[in-house]
Formats: sequence, C-alpha cells, structure tokens
Amino acid sequence: MGKNINEILDQLVNKENQTSYIVKNVEDGLKKRDEEIARLREENKRLMEESYKDSELQMMKSKCEAMQEDLRRGFPISEDEKSTINLWMDSHVVNKHKRFNCKNVQFKYEFQEFAEVEIGSVVCTECGEGFTFRQY
Repeated sequence: MGKNINEILDQLVNKENQTSYIVKNVEDGLKKRDEEIARLREENKRLMEESYKDSELQMMKSKCEAMQEDLRRGFPISEDEKSTINLWMDSHVVNKHKRFNCKNVQFKYEFQEFAEVEIGSVVCTECGEGFTFRQY
C-alpha cells in the first residue's frame, strides 16, 4: 500500500504482478468490509440494549406512578371505587341526615379479607349505615 499512483499504473500497464495486486486489493476490501460489519453489529446491539432499557424504564415508571396514586388515597381504592363512594356519601348525607355537605358527618372505611374474598365498605359513624363498594 506504500506505492504511489504512478507505480501502480505502471504495473497495470505492464501487467507486472497484476494478479497479486488484484488479489491484495480484494483481500483489503473484504477485510475492511468485515471490520465495518463487526463494528455496525456491535453498535446495533448497543442501541437495541439501550432501547430495551428505555422501554423497560418507561413501563416501570408508569407502574410506579399508578402505585403512587393508590398510596395517595391512603387505601387500595381504585378511581372508580372512589367516585362511587363519593356519590354514596353525598347521597347519604342529603337523604339520611338532611344536610347539604359532608363536613359534619364522618365516615370510616372497613376492609375485610377472607380466603378468596375481599370486602371494602364505608360506614357512617353517625348512624352506622354502610355501603359496600368492593366484594370480590
């Protein structure tokens, strides 16, 4: 590879060592191609691992956020259950206690867990009336 262009052209014109020159160029080209393929495979592997990590992190982050939302409510109560409970509380206060807000009425939550059954209830501490919002 240390030859200058004139020497190479002279060899081609004179057909001196032409076969070994062509073979050498082909070998060099194949070697460079193989090195490039190996480099690209390594880079592709690295990028796939990073992509996998990113998708795993995103999934874990969304699960963590959902669990934090559950914890903020203080009990393992879903959003649908929370809405249903609030509707029952409002209705209970208006219909049973003839008041228009829940500020003066207190409620307590009760959770009971049996072998394969889980029951969640909310009970008015003033009159004892309850509402079961979960029964699995």
